[in-house]
Amino acid sequence: ENGVYGENTTSFLVNISAPFVTIESPLNKTYNVSAIWFNLTATDINGSIDACVYSLDGAPNITLVNDTLTHFYALNASVPEGDHVATFICNDTIGNVNITNRFFEVDAFAPVITIERPPPTVRAGNVWFNISLDQKVPWCGYSLDYAPNITMANDTRTHYYELLVELLEDDYTVTYWCNNSFGLYSSATRNFTVTAGSVVVKLTGTGFSPVVDVSGQYVASNLAGGLVTGIVHGDGIFKKAYYGAGYMALREGVMEGITGAKAYVVYTKGDVSSIDRRIPYIQSGEIEKMPNPSFGFGIDKKYKIYVGLEYNDTTFNRTLTLRPGYHQLQFRNEGLDGEKILIDVKSIG
Repeated sequence: ENGVYGENTTSFLVNISAPFVTIESPLNKTYNVSAIWFNLTATDINGSIDACVYSLDGAPNITLVNDTLTHFYALNASVPEGDHVATFICNDTIGNVNITNRFFEVDAFAPVITIERPPPTVRAGNVWFNISLDQKVPWCGYSLDYAPNITMANDTRTHYYELLVELLEDDYTVTYWCNNSFGLYSSATRNFTVTAGSVVVKLTGTGFSPVVDVSGQYVASNLAGGLVTGIVHGDGIFKKAYYGAGYMALREGVMEGITGAKAYVVYTKGDVSSIDRRIPYIQSGEIEKMPNPSFGFGIDKKYKIYVGLEYNDTTFNRTLTLRPGYHQLQFRNEGLDGEKILIDVKSIG
C-alpha cells in the first residue's frame, strides 16, 4: 500500500521566570547631592523586557526610559533630605515581574537647627540646652557667651541636649553648632535671661516623721528628746512640701512667680505645735524674737541667721561669712569665758 505521510514541527519557549535586575543607582549609601540617578539593567531569558518603573518612598510609579534593550534610567533632580527606599519594578512581555528595593540616604544640605531650650527667660538653677534637627548628624555642640564649643549628648542623631548646673542670674547668649556627615555646618543662636530661681529647702536626717500643715505653712517633724524641727513659708502662701524616709523639704515661692518669697528653717524645744507658736514671728519678719530655746534662719538674699539659746550670758568666739550654697553649722559649748558661756560656731560642710 502506498500512504501519504506528513510532519509538522512547532517551537515554543516556556518562560515563568521574572526578569533579572541589577540596580546601578542609587547605591546603598548616603549622597551629598539631591539629584539622584535611578538606573538599572534588566535581562530576561527570552531577551524581551516590556517596561521598568520605580517608586520613591511609596509615591506613584515613574517610568524609566531605556537607551538599549536592557538599560533603563531616569533622573530625579530633587530628592529630599532623609532616608529613602526606591522600589524598582520590571516586567517582561509575558507578564513576569521582578520587584527590587534599594535603601539610601540624602544629606545634601547643612542641618536646620530648632532650639527647644532654653526659653527666652528661665529661672536660675539647672538649665537644659536642647535642640532638634531636620536630619541625622554625627555632632552638635554649644557655646555659652562665645566660649569654646562644648560637645552635647544625644538620645537620637536628630536630638541633642546638655544640662548646665547652677547657672546664675544674668543675661546669656548660647550658640548651637551642628555638622552633618559631609562636614556641612549650621548654627543657631538664642539670647536668654536667667532670673531669680526657686529654692527647695531640704533637711535630712534619721528619725523624721514629717507632718505637713497647709494652713500653718510648714512641714515639721518631732525628734527624740523633746525637740522638733521644721521648714516654714514666710510669705503666707503654701507652695509644695516633700518628705520621705530621712528627709523633708519645702519649696519657696519664687518658682510660683512671687517675688521675695522666703522659707525659714526652725529648730526648737517642744513638738510640732511649737512650730505653730513661732509662725507669727516668722511671718512678721521678727524671727529673732522667737521664744528661747530656738534656732532659726531665713532663706533670702541676705542669708541672715538668727540663733536663740537657753543661756543668758554668752560669747561667740568667731564670725562666719558664708558663701551662697549648702552649709552645715555646728554650735558647741566651749565652757566659760570669764562669767559668760563661750559658744563656738563653725561651718562643717
